[in-house]
Amino acid sequence: MSEKDDSKVVATDLSRSERRRAVREAAKAVAPALRQTLHAEGMSAFVNRVGLEAFQEVLEDEINEACGVTGKWEQCRETRHGYRNGRAPGVVWIGGRSVCIESPRAISKEGGGEILLPSYLKAQDPEYLSHAVLTHTVMGVSLRKYRPTILTAMPMEAGLESPGLSKSSIGRRFIAAADRSAEHYLKRPLEERFLVVWIDGVSAGDFGFISALGLTTSGKKEILGLRQGSTENSTLCAEFLEDLISRGFSAKRGVLFVVDGSPAISKALREVFGADVLIQRCQVHKKRNLIDKLPDSAHEAISANLAEVFSAETATLAMAKAELLARSLEAQKHYEAANSLREGGPELFTCCRLGIPSELWGSLTNTNPIESTFSNYRSATRRIKRWCHGQQVVRWAAVTLQVAEKSFESVGNPQLLSKLAIALERAVRKGREPLALTG
Repeated sequence: MSEKDDSKVVATDLSRSERRRAVREAAKAVAPALRQTLHAEGMSAFVNRVGLEAFQEVLEDEINEACGVTGKWEQCRETRHGYRNGRAPGVVWIGGRSVCIESPRAISKEGGGEILLPSYLKAQDPEYLSHAVLTHTVMGVSLRKYRPTILTAMPMEAGLESPGLSKSSIGRRFIAAADRSAEHYLKRPLEERFLVVWIDGVSAGDFGFISALGLTTSGKKEILGLRQGSTENSTLCAEFLEDLISRGFSAKRGVLFVVDGSPAISKALREVFGADVLIQRCQVHKKRNLIDKLPDSAHEAISANLAEVFSAETATLAMAKAELLARSLEAQKHYEAANSLREGGPELFTCCRLGIPSELWGSLTNTNPIESTFSNYRSATRRIKRWCHGQQVVRWAAVTLQVAEKSFESVGNPQLLSKLAIALERAVRKGREPLALTG
């Protein structure tokens, strides 16, 4: 039939019973092959085969629409944009792997170029594979074992090819996906009000990074950012804090900064936020440092004494007990331990001094929340023996912290967080009162 007459061809309408019969006949033709796939290769291969066949039907519908086909024997010249041009090999992404298929082609009737099918372009989106590669790699699957792992976890019908799963290909996809994720993640705006910010760092070979974890007024924890470098560099710490401010972070209404005791971090906080910045020194780090300077026989007694100091009801009482403990250590010739306790100063008792509810002290007097976040990073990178450059450290840190953030639990309840916010605002209004341990 000529092209001139194709728009006039109209098939006789099928009755409902005839259409049902046609569907049943088609199902009978397909069912044995699908049943064989299910019995021979399992449910996963069966589901993927059904999905691929359904996808082929979607492509056929789109190619028919592009070619003006409105029914089995029905065509319309007015809606036609092109003409069929056979089939071509292609690749789509399914379950973290690539699968070779044959896609129908159509040529535009105007320019002669190929008509792009929306569903085929979507199925070819590399983000589907990149996301799977990123997730599996962060969860501990090595690049060398990615192919056997994904083929075992996602089996398909025998004969289907899966190119692009070599170690080098997966490595390139991981790097590209991780860099895109890190760039977006580390530049997101910080528009919420944060009540508490934990700051700490991690070393990775000759490199390292600084990170900050924030607590919002709703009790949600959020990674604020990270930067390659060491917590021992006050200039770098200040640049990190200024970057947070440029993205919208504000401490004008009062923010409690919880740090591990690094002098560089404390110096940077005062340079950026002023001398009255609210800093809580980590009591766990201070206890650990103090214990390390004592003989094993004294650990149990000193731990009990420190617990009594840190649980005091007022900052004045806590500092008095700390001074008594320091003098006791001096009397036993443990001078370094006594100096370490005095070095902590009033910043060890900031939560108590501000009147923050004691129910929150378990989370706000130490850096455990951000330390536990770093455990995801350490677990994912435990097999990396050599760090080549700082960007590699930032890449792994960004993707692992992003994964960890999804599993964060809320801190406190609305009533306690409201009291915390009031205490911080009151401290900002009054200004920080100078307190010091007396020697």
